[in-house]
Amino acid sequence: MREKKKIKLKMKGRNENKGITLIALVITIIVLLILAAVSIATLTGENGILSKASSATDNTKDAEEDERVKLAVATALSDNLGEGLTTETLKGSLENEFGKDKVVLGTNEDENATFIGDGPWTFKGERDTYTIEKTGKITTGGSTSEDGQEADETASYVGCYADLDGNKEPDGIIYADLAVDKSDGQWNSDKDSKYSYEKKDELKKYTVSEGEVTSNKFGDKSAKMITAKSGTSGNDRFYVMALEDFDSGNAHSWYKSKSGSLPTGEGSMAVGSLVNDFGQGKTNTEYWIGKWNEDKDEGKNSNDIWKIVQDNGKLTKKYGKEWFVPSKAEWSAFGDMVWTKFDKDYTGLGLKIYYWSSSQGNSIAGRSQAWYTVFVAGYMRAYDVDGTNRVRLSATF
Repeated sequence: MREKKKIKLKMKGRNENKGITLIALVITIIVLLILAAVSIATLTGENGILSKASSATDNTKDAEEDERVKLAVATALSDNLGEGLTTETLKGSLENEFGKDKVVLGTNEDENATFIGDGPWTFKGERDTYTIEKTGKITTGGSTSEDGQEADETASYVGCYADLDGNKEPDGIIYADLAVDKSDGQWNSDKDSKYSYEKKDELKKYTVSEGEVTSNKFGDKSAKMITAKSGTSGNDRFYVMALEDFDSGNAHSWYKSKSGSLPTGEGSMAVGSLVNDFGQGKTNTEYWIGKWNEDKDEGKNSNDIWKIVQDNGKLTKKYGKEWFVPSKAEWSAFGDMVWTKFDKDYTGLGLKIYYWSSSQGNSIAGRSQAWYTVFVAGYMRAYDVDGTNRVRLSATF
């Protein structure tokens, strides 16, 4: 009997020892997992070793380029002691440092200017953009990357191309920039063609690229092109006009069956000659599409713009954006841009004379009217809604 008890006691001891070993193993595994997670975070986290190493590399490259520009400027100054920089000495010094194919100089007003004048000059490096004054003072601003230079948040890019889908192709041209105020806009000094818009905050981020634009439908092929930065968020900054007419340039009536019966007090849709409705184009378009669809009149004209626009995708979704018929004030802003940026050359830009806006006008002698462009003279006018004009669409991005 004593022998059996001893055996049982020994067996019981073994089981207890085995239980303690399993617990210790589990704890060890947990500790190792925690250590592994900490190590991975240390390596790959936002402030991890790899991220810091990459940032350090970028900082080093930035510093190297800064020093090379400073050296080139100092050398150019030494070549013309007491006289300050000249285009020739600065250009030659930068070419010696960076290579002839890397140096494009220009003044602040025209970055593609010939190499003359007293500066300041702009030099675009691979890491940054440098403004160089005659005295040798250097100001940096706007990082550059494969996507282009970061857009200035205080400058206007009206007249530049817009790349809405990021494929390096122009999809429209910018006619309003909400990074700056425009309180007294007016197309060709016409009292019915006034417009204004306020500066907006919390705007999206954009990049600016230059060079050969593959489409010459609108303006200079070497114009700047604006693209939204990948992953950017915030308010749309730009109003953009399409590069070509909608529906292959066919003419359409505004709302033919309502030529004498459109209400003149229909909320904000009925506008007088001096009302600024900038920013209302998309709302107008949605409103009139809805009204047209609700209308049970069997005499509705299938050639009305509100029928045509929605048939090609609700508000004509293209390039990932919803396009709309511009309002009176939006067309005025665009016309002003054509007059000031392109020297009134609307035909050379592929534009016709007459385009409908989405803004209703006042009724005249019982005839309902809507606003339209008159590019040959440079202003907005109201016209009977059963008449026909062309359509060109706008978007924001």
